[in-house]
Amino acid sequence: MELGDFFCGEVSEKKERKSKMKSSKRYMITLITGILLAALAALSVFSGMEGLASACVAGIMTILTGYIWGETKRPSKNNDHENDPK
Repeated sequence: MELGDFFCGEVSEKKERKSKMKSSKRYMITLITGILLAALAALSVFSGMEGLASACVAGIMTILTGYIWGETKRPSKNNDHENDPK
């Protein structure tokens, strides 16, 4: 490790690359989890467990929100154009 890794909150490129998840992997995890929760919701509706079904729907909305949030590009703190008056 270098001194720059700890100085002023800088992150090395190696650490930054390891922490990022590929969009295809995020998509597959979201898809599999969504299918699992949808199947569980359908099964719980047919079994008369509406409470579990509504929890599954809330889980589906949560993973969709997480996927959309993960795929959205947001401005960083280092963006100089954000603070410049126009």
